[in-house]
Amino acid sequence: MINVEQTRVKDEGNDKDFITEMELERLNTELESRHRLFEHFDAVKQGNLALDTLTFDQLISDLCRMGRAARVTDHRSNTTEGHFTVVGKDFVKYTTLDGVESILPKATVVAVSPILKGSSTDSQRTPGLLRPKLSMVAFLDSAVRRGSTLKVEFRFQNTAVQGRFLGTGADLIVVSPHNPKEPIFIATPQVGSIKLMVLE
Repeated sequence: MINVEQTRVKDEGNDKDFITEMELERLNTELESRHRLFEHFDAVKQGNLALDTLTFDQLISDLCRMGRAARVTDHRSNTTEGHFTVVGKDFVKYTTLDGVESILPKATVVAVSPILKGSSTDSQRTPGLLRPKLSMVAFLDSAVRRGSTLKVEFRFQNTAVQGRFLGTGADLIVVSPHNPKEPIFIATPQVGSIKLMVLE
């Protein structure tokens, strides 16, 4: 009888060891799952914190600095693909993939969608310039040659003026559609976009 009892005790001990190993394995699996879950929550939290502090101006500046392509929707709901080549104080210079160059007041850029990494469009990276103190008027005055053809679209009207660029004032752009002696003075707050034919 002693032998039988000892055998039973040994068997019970083996069963307990077996159950303990199973429980440990289950607990380890649960702990790994919880660890992964907490890592996921941490990543989401970090992402949310990054979004909480992100500004639209920072997003545009980052895309310009990295040369990342983006889809841009303007105040007239026109969406194009291209690159920000200059980001200034109150404007961006934007070049579409087919080479059309525009100056857009930041206030008329409604939405931006970065193009996915690895796409053929994204591979055409051309890092741009950040000029946080440069105003749109100063940029036009220094970078656009007098006599260049501009197409100025108005921000609050579905009209545009096309003509030769004559210069700028403190808060205006001077364009001559026909006769240089009869220029049009356009207030910069009314500008929706400026399409450039020649840049220097």
